[in-house]
Amino acid sequence: MAAMLILGLCGCGDDGESSSSPTIPTPTPTPTPTQTTSEFIAAAIAGSGTMTLRMQPDRLTFAGCLVKQKTSDRRVLGAAHFMTNESGAEYRLTKFSYILDTSGLQAGEAAESDIGFTILPKNEVVALNSGEETLITHQYDAQTGDRGIVPITLPAGGVSIPTGSRLSAASVTGIFPQAGGGAKEVSDDRLADGKFMRMCYSAELSRVDLISAAKVMSYRSPYRDRSYVADPSRTTAPFTNFKNTSSHSVRVYGVGTFISNLSDSEHSDHETNIYVNGVLKAKIALPSHVPGSTTPLFPPVHDVDVNLAPGDVLSVRGKVTPKRAIVFDYAAFIFADDGLTPIDERLNVIDVDLNGDGYNDIMDLDAQGSIWVSIRVGGGLQDTQQEWMRSLRNADALTALSRASTSDPLTIKATSSNGMCLNLRAQPQFARFVPDYCNNNIGASSGDDYWGDFNGDGFIDRLRVDPPRLAYLVALGSAYGLESETPWINGYGAVDKIFVSDSNGDGRDDFEAEWNDGQFRCVIWSSTGSAFTRANCPQ
Repeated sequence: MAAMLILGLCGCGDDGESSSSPTIPTPTPTPTPTQTTSEFIAAAIAGSGTMTLRMQPDRLTFAGCLVKQKTSDRRVLGAAHFMTNESGAEYRLTKFSYILDTSGLQAGEAAESDIGFTILPKNEVVALNSGEETLITHQYDAQTGDRGIVPITLPAGGVSIPTGSRLSAASVTGIFPQAGGGAKEVSDDRLADGKFMRMCYSAELSRVDLISAAKVMSYRSPYRDRSYVADPSRTTAPFTNFKNTSSHSVRVYGVGTFISNLSDSEHSDHETNIYVNGVLKAKIALPSHVPGSTTPLFPPVHDVDVNLAPGDVLSVRGKVTPKRAIVFDYAAFIFADDGLTPIDERLNVIDVDLNGDGYNDIMDLDAQGSIWVSIRVGGGLQDTQQEWMRSLRNADALTALSRASTSDPLTIKATSSNGMCLNLRAQPQFARFVPDYCNNNIGASSGDDYWGDFNGDGFIDRLRVDPPRLAYLVALGSAYGLESETPWINGYGAVDKIFVSDSNGDGRDDFEAEWNDGQFRCVIWSSTGSAFTRANCPQ
């Protein structure tokens, strides 16, 4: 739901874990001792809410209570307040505290809520990129209860709010029946008094000349907001590596974690892992998502102490372990000194209008070979990225082919130095590319095919399920196109879902399959390079 925070208002394999890596525990945040919950809410109600700062006070408190209303998606409740800095002076945000009022939840309901703050140029409204979403956290409530005040102290000298920018405090909530079935619309009468799932907040700011410590930066991993499918064979969330490209040491002070299990009704386990130069340095323990049971609060920012020398590479990755394929949203917010630069992925790899609406869309190619696409929505605003293709690891160039009309499907040619040539046919209505080799003598591919580098030779291969033959057929790719299909699995027919990833990190793609024959089945098929071997999914 990370994208909902703003928009609602307007495969890795082996992780290389080491048993010697320290685990950062997950303490419960300690409420501010000088205020009770009721006192905090009363002070927030008395606050300014949305405001414009034109004077230059030494310090100020930006506070209020967000009264949530239905958004453009009527199942989503949301609200935001803005503090616009037009003072001519830089300010620093040093502390942010909040309370989420769950008293209006009814028996059999659960609430999925995003809470956080962003810093943007004052005329922008969407924050889904690194450096814009400063910190977003997620809260799952299955029962009413006073969770107390959640305090967030920003490390070092706090985050900068330059003149000409604005600080946004925002929250969205979706209400889910605990019996399953997805988010539901809340009746208008439950919103009438303004208290339902309201978020009350207090942000403490100081003028920059009163703070001796340097500002802290917020780096987002992955770089943009990306919704993805986690499954038992693909447990590493999308991530972005950052390199210290400065001439000085960069200190990492803390890591905030956003994680949202979008099914609501499925169990999943989570942790955040911190790597430096490929070596696991620390694990952050996170509570599991247990349907029907309120998730314990965990610190919005976990303290860490990592120093990066010039040239060091930092990788902060979420590990998400579900029992079946589930859509997730994961992000790590890394609070560190200035000097880190995203590497290993190609942002804005090609500038094209994929759906013919007159707005060029955002397309990134990450180091794992996934193409991430953000279709610009009304007014050209940015939306959450979806994974349109996997396993395209060595494409050197992407070129849009000409089309007679914007109503015709767009095709992108992907080529690599090893001679691979693919035509990627865009299907925006299904959020995917349908690939085919430029030279294909064995019949066109369809959206029912699956693609991965199953023999690890650097060329993407096609997997096709043939239920009448009870066979899974693989056509290997090469510089000459697709070779003839050969069966890599015999004796198995149709399935409901297939997800391709390199589950064991051996350089060959595998896949997870799910189906129901009166009982839920989940199988991981691992590639040997010429066949697949079966193992049941861990339960």
